[in-house]
Amino acid sequence: MNERRELPTRYGHVERSVLRAITALSLALTIAGLAIDLAREGEQASARTLVRVGVGLMLATPLVRLLLLGVAYVGIRDWLYTALVALVAAVIASGFLFG
Repeated sequence: MNERRELPTRYGHVERSVLRAITALSLALTIAGLAIDLAREGEQASARTLVRVGVGLMLATPLVRLLLLGVAYVGIRDWLYTALVALVAAVIASGFLFG
């Protein structure tokens, strides 16, 4: 029987760093969009774009985490969990593509 392999500790550090960066960027874009919208009523198109990109990044955060997990499982050659991550990613992608 195959023995369950553990993810390396560095994976947790990388994951936290990437997710924090995405969250901070999302927050910054959303706040910037809101600030532009409040400051200038004529610049609403660019403000809305910033808010949409910020919210889109926040919504993409779980998918990024899933992809990071996939890379980590490939790194430790845990093919069962790699296949499960790929299956979940395919289901999410089909949801985006086909609504």
